[in-house]
Amino acid sequence: MYKLRAHKLATLFKLCSSPVFRKLQLYPVTLIYNNPLNSATPMSEFNILWPKVVLFGDSLTQNSFNVQDGFWGALLADRLQRKADVIARGFSGYNTRMSKVILPRIFNSDNMKEVSCLVICLGANDACEIAATTRQHIPLEEYCENLKEMIDYLKSIGLKLDQIILMSPPPYDHEKYKAYCEDQGKEEPVRNNVTVKQYAEACCQVALTCGIEGINLYAAMMQDVKWQRFLGDGLHFSSEGSSFVFKLLWPSIEKRVAHLQQILPLWSDINREDPSIDLLPHKDSKVADG
Repeated sequence: MYKLRAHKLATLFKLCSSPVFRKLQLYPVTLIYNNPLNSATPMSEFNILWPKVVLFGDSLTQNSFNVQDGFWGALLADRLQRKADVIARGFSGYNTRMSKVILPRIFNSDNMKEVSCLVICLGANDACEIAATTRQHIPLEEYCENLKEMIDYLKSIGLKLDQIILMSPPPYDHEKYKAYCEDQGKEEPVRNNVTVKQYAEACCQVALTCGIEGINLYAAMMQDVKWQRFLGDGLHFSSEGSSFVFKLLWPSIEKRVAHLQQILPLWSDINREDPSIDLLPHKDSKVADG
């Protein structure tokens, strides 16, 4: 069974009328006129361009769809159903020196076209002490420069400054993370909360210098006298921590996606006899799908 486009009809009829064709035992050919897959509508009009909110960072971002406790990205996705995709590009253990290398491999001028907002959350690993055997430590000055380079790159591929949000690392609970590492058979971590504070403040200063929005997650969490509850193992978010991040971040996301409409009509509004009336673009209509 073959599905042929209308513009191939002339060739088909010539073939069917030839003596050779009459002698062949071929399967019947069915022309499907109303199938949208055979539509002559330009693909630029036919395709739905789905807006995107992108999260880029380390394990705090990689775990942002973790259903157990790291679900701040999933909460964003739930809030933006049928308005925008929330895409997490998180890399456990990465610092800014590593992240700036992979950034151009992940994001380019083509896949950034539908991005409404991009959130960068890096610094938890950069803030490791220099004595840590993990060798993740990045000096504070280089940390700032790496963030600036990443922002400059994002600008070069088409993102506007008001589309970029820089979020600082959260606080660090050494006693809790130390106990976690012991339980996992890992060596004692060489981190401290005072150093993390310096990186969080530097992160927000970079945002101010670059003219983008900065969110000091560290300071916001530390305002709670029981801030340790926001960290499951002392380093990564607990379920309460993920909910806190979502509530803190959402107002910044919301104003950047406020113009987005629901993509495609409600099922109850679709013509039952001919759904294409409501689900396909028409030349005489300027109404967008979303």
